[in-house]
Amino acid sequence: MKKISLAVVSLALVATPFLAYARDGAIAQGTSPSATERTDTGVTRANFEAKAKERAFEEIDRRIKRLTEVSTRIGEMKKVSPADKKTLQDTIAAQITALTALRAKIEATTDLDTLKADIKSIRESYRIYALLLPQIHIIAAADRAVTIVGEMSALEARLALRIASTTGDTTALVAADTALKAKLVSVQTLVQDAVNLVIVLQPDNGDQAVAKSNRTALQNAQAKIREASKTLKAAREDIRTILKMLVGNSGLRKGEDTRGASSTAPNN
Repeated sequence: MKKISLAVVSLALVATPFLAYARDGAIAQGTSPSATERTDTGVTRANFEAKAKERAFEEIDRRIKRLTEVSTRIGEMKKVSPADKKTLQDTIAAQITALTALRAKIEATTDLDTLKADIKSIRESYRIYALLLPQIHIIAAADRAVTIVGEMSALEARLALRIASTTGDTTALVAADTALKAKLVSVQTLVQDAVNLVIVLQPDNGDQAVAKSNRTALQNAQAKIREASKTLKAAREDIRTILKMLVGNSGLRKGEDTRGASSTAPNN
């Protein structure tokens, strides 16, 4: 299998980013003065513009901060290829640049209609943000899963040596070891497929067909990550079974390698 392209096995991956749509809706609301304000003095208009800009800056700065954190997280991923890291970080950098430019534009805007349109565009730009975060969470989950597979594979290799040196009937041991290896291969395939689904996604920019396609891809990728998590749990049970049988067959001194199996296998 090729090096896993991108990145715990924690699957509350995408709910939080989409909740921000509710907050974003508030940006567009109240962005135009009331009928009284429209006929009031220029002072009222200036106050409205100042408050609207302040809210817009807060929303933009929040996005930039979160995107910067995500970029840092990508850089820390261990199983992500340099090329794929660069692809994701370039996307983030472009989004930060766009938001920074929008902030400057809003700050310089004096026309009320233009200001309202610019503030609304913050919500529209969040389409990219809402896609990017689920992408990263899925990739991070894949990265963690592959790390766990590597640890489990190293343990499996040690257990296989024990099985080979065990006397007596080892049929059940060999079957358990074979099942363990198959599960580890399956996890790698599942997480690679999940990454392949999301790495190619692009912001929909208001295109409903693209938005629907993105949602489907994200949902399918999440399903694969969930399946990988379940398979890792099952692999942990295989390890425990092998350890118990080895102890019973005197192929393993009681307590030996147990800590390695416990620390390697995921707890969730």
